[in-house]
Amino acid sequence: TLDRSSAASDVYKRQIFKRGFPGNLVAESLDGIKITVLDIIFIDKLCGEPLFDTNDRFVSRSGWLSFTKPVDGSVYELPDNSYGMQRTEIRSVSTDIHLGHVFDDGPNGMPRYCINATVLEFVDRQSINS
Repeated sequence: TLDRSSAASDVYKRQIFKRGFPGNLVAESLDGIKITVLDIIFIDKLCGEPLFDTNDRFVSRSGWLSFTKPVDGSVYELPDNSYGMQRTEIRSVSTDIHLGHVFDDGPNGMPRYCINATVLEFVDRQSINS
């Protein structure tokens, strides 16, 4: 159930865009090198559906939680021309919540999904697979 006073609720209702932060999801050193690898799945905070896999996460040094791809069928894209920029917004298929944006400058020619950590929770992979 959605906590109507939560930061995720604010993002959902008003598409609030805040500077990215790793939050308490994955520990990183100050120089951006991942120091803790957790076998987790990032889920939609509003409904619990899987959105991103730790195996697809990378350190982009952008300040945003970054992945090379979402879980198959979990997000959809929309053009976003706000703030004088041309970007591609991504939203959860399950709840329509704004997740962030996708760019074409990820590692090895892959996409870079920049995600607002406020809208995610994480669970152990085994709890999803059981």
